[in-house]
Amino acid sequence: MNSQEAAQRIFVASKEGLRSDEKPYSSVEEVAQAIAKRLASDQKRYQQYYFIDYLDKKNYDLVIDTTDKTPEETVELILKALDAKA
Repeated sequence: MNSQEAAQRIFVASKEGLRSDEKPYSSVEEVAQAIAKRLASDQKRYQQYYFIDYLDKKNYDLVIDTTDKTPEETVELILKALDAKA
C-alpha cells in the first residue's frame, strides 16, 4: 500500500470514529505527515536495536500491495505463496 492510500484510509476511518484512540486529523496531508514521521522514527529504532532496515523488501518472503485488492484476493495470494513454499 502506498503512503497516500494509507493516509486516505486512516483519514476516512478517523472521520468515521473508527480510530478513537488517535487524535482526529484535519486533512489527509496531516495524516501523511504523521505517517512519514512514524516511519522515519521506526526505521531509526529498528536500525539501532536490530541492525535492519525493516522497510527493505529483501527482508521479506512475501510483500503484497493491498491497495486494489479485496481481503479474499489477499488471502488467495498468501495461500498461493504458502503452497509454493511447501
